[in-house]
Order: sequence, then C-alpha cells, then structure tokens
Amino acid sequence: MLGFTNGDHAANALRRAGLSGEIFSWKDVLHQGPVPSQLSIDGLREVRARFISERGWDGFDEVIKDFERRDAALAGCGDHEEVVLFFEHDLYDQLQLIQILDWFARQEPSRTRLSLVQTGEYLGNLPPERLKLISKTVES
Repeated sequence: MLGFTNGDHAANALRRAGLSGEIFSWKDVLHQGPVPSQLSIDGLREVRARFISERGWDGFDEVIKDFERRDAALAGCGDHEEVVLFFEHDLYDQLQLIQILDWFARQEPSRTRLSLVQTGEYLGNLPPERLKLISKTVES
C-alpha cells in the first residue's frame, strides 16, 4: 500500500497505528500563494517550494526535496496494488485531495486500486485504535 495524507502529524499517527506500506505527507498550503492552473505537479513544485521558503516556513532545499520524494512516490504508484488517500474535511486537505485526484485523472488507467479514507475528524489527533478502525475499510 502507498498512502498520502495531509502532513507529518497525520502520517506519523497512521504509522503508529501500524498501517502497512509507505505513507507520504502532501504538506502544501494550497490555499495560500500562487497555484498557476496551467502547471502540472512537476511544474508547480518549484513555484510552491519558493513560496513556502519565502514565508520562512522551511528552507527551499528542504521543501523541494520533500516535494520531489512525494511526487516520485506518486509517479511510482503503479508499482503498488493500492494507493490510499487519507484526508480530512477542511480546506487544507480538500485542496490537496483535488490536486492528487487531478493528477490521477490525467494518467493512463492502471491496475492500481485508488481508495479514499475521508473523515470529519483530524487524523493526527486520533488514537491508533480509531485509525486502525477507519483503515480497516481499506485493508479488507
């Protein structure tokens, strides 16, 4: 399983819950700063990393490397039986989810199953038992 979620707090919570597979944090504040519609995820990477670093939220090199790892994992999703998207109900998460789904919509169909675990609760705040229960729908 390959998983994507909104940030490190949620990703770490999912790992503590014992989910198998790799889990990546999307970590982009898409409701702030430039998001030129004509750019692909690859083209948007530098624009977003520069915006984030100019705000002092993290260094450019760290952000771009993190985005490159995340995007490489997304591009390699065909190597996985399933990709699971773990996202919450808020604007931060919904914009990330839209970006990922837009990327999938532009890809050739593959044998990889795409699943969504959507919750009205903040994933990073949930105890491992609750996360396991939410994730059982995916693993079954």
